[in-house]
This record gives sequence, C-alpha cells and structure tokens, in this order.
Amino acid sequence: MDFSALADAQRRMLSTFGVAVLDYICQRPNPALPIARRDLLARLTETSPGVFDGLTRRQFEALLDDARANGCAPGLSETAEGLFVVEENIAVKRERNQVAKALIARYAAALVTDGSVVAVDGGSTTLPIVESMLAAVEAGDLEDITIVTNSLTSAQVISEFMTTLGWTDDTALVALHLVGGVVRPNTHATTWGDKVGREVEELLDELGGGDKPIDFGFVGGNGFDLETGITMGSDAELGFKRFVLEHSRAPFVVADSSKAGISLHVKIADWKEPFTLLTNVLPPHVLQRLDELVLSGVITEVRE
Repeated sequence: MDFSALADAQRRMLSTFGVAVLDYICQRPNPALPIARRDLLARLTETSPGVFDGLTRRQFEALLDDARANGCAPGLSETAEGLFVVEENIAVKRERNQVAKALIARYAAALVTDGSVVAVDGGSTTLPIVESMLAAVEAGDLEDITIVTNSLTSAQVISEFMTTLGWTDDTALVALHLVGGVVRPNTHATTWGDKVGREVEELLDELGGGDKPIDFGFVGGNGFDLETGITMGSDAELGFKRFVLEHSRAPFVVADSSKAGISLHVKIADWKEPFTLLTNVLPPHVLQRLDELVLSGVITEVRE
C-alpha cells in the first residue's frame, strides 16, 4: 500500500469537500450569518444531492473537522451558533468564477489608456485586471502606465513581468507603486489599520496630481444589493478602497454576478456615489431588482 498516495488522495478529497462547503456558505445572502452544522448538511444535500447524499451527520462532522484542521476550508469560522464566513481566503476566491472574472478584467483593462495612473486593490477580481493590462503592454497596445496597489500578489505579478521583459529603470513601460501597511495573510494585501488619515495624506502627496491623481480606479466588492449597496465582510482594507473610489477620475467597483444579493456588514459604497459597477450578465431574478441601476449606467453588465 502506498501511504503517500493515500495521503495525497485524502488531502484532495478534503480540499474538494472544503471548497463545496465554502461555495454554499459564500452564496448565501449573508455568509457571515451562522448556520448550524445540521442545517448546513441538510442544505448541501438539497443543493448537491449527488455529492452529499447518504452522508451521515457523524461522517459530515468528521469531514468538516478534518477539513478545517488541515487548512482545507480557509476562512470558515465557527461559534456556538454555527458556521460562517466573514472573508474568504484569496487562494480559494481565485479558483471561483474564473470565466466571469476574466471577462470583467478584459473589459476593465481595455478602458485604460497610455500614460494612465491606475489603482487596483487586492482581490480575485482585480488581479486579472492587472494581468490583462500587462498582456496589453506586452502586445504593444498599452504603455507608460503607473499601477498603484496594496496587493502583494499583484505586485509580485508585475515585478515578475518586469524581470521577464528585462526592463531597467530607464526602459520600463510600467511603474509600480506598492502601498505600505501591515500585510494580511488572508488576502496578501496591506491594511492601514487606524492610520487611514495619515496614510491618505501621504499617498496623495506621493502621487501628486491634486485631489484626484488616479485616472482609473478598480476595487473589489464581496456583495452588492439594491438596499445595501456594495459591501464587504471585513473593514481591514476599507481605507484603501475608499481612497481609490474618492480620488479616481473614473472609479469602478468590480464583482461577478455571484455576489449579487449578498449583503455584508461593512459598506464600501452607496449607489448614489459616482462609481460604476462592472459585473457579468445578471440572472433574471437579480436583474429585476437592479434593472434601474443597469438602465442608468450605474451597473454595467459585461458580455462576451
């Protein structure tokens, strides 16, 4: 018996199980609202009968405990009231809804023009925007842009791109401005903590260009709804998101349609604010609620 192969198979199984649990919880209207283990098993059996049928409560709880203990359900928390997710781990989010995120990213990157200052925060929908802009630069369709980001993941992608093309200080067609702060393991992005005011003033001074030094700003949202606007689960990175929205000439929020109808407790922006939400085609039941915002151009449904 090959115990190494057995261990690998068990790890893959726990990872698949963990992702399935996270997928269900994160598609609830409020992922941060606890759900009891018994109720979660019942809902999973209803929504994915071919996967969870026949699984006893004891088996389910054993798998759940093993998945959490082995890091196969990152971001999943539990209290006496039940299981919930305040904020998903970036590694999990990057694997979800990749087609929709790539579609939004290509549209967003195509808006950027030569010589622009572009701000992007950390997230699984904003990272593909960075990758799409770099692809445009490599193809010769875009040049002389400055990317301002608090995302270490995006910064690493940009840095490796610079190395691959052999750029020097004098020949680089992309400038990278990495925003400082404390790095969050959950998102691989920096946060300003309680020093938002000071950091805003310093960043404005570094970027120059008055009150709106950013030409195009893109920030991610974890949920959007007619009544609550654009929301997120944690306020740790809210400072930079607000900076980008308030100091961009063309501010955008990016979120794929799976985030529609989700309301979390931290507000990023109200619909009355001057930004555009870029998303993919909304399901009919969602479009019915948000139709006026689509017709007025506040929401743009990106299509193939």
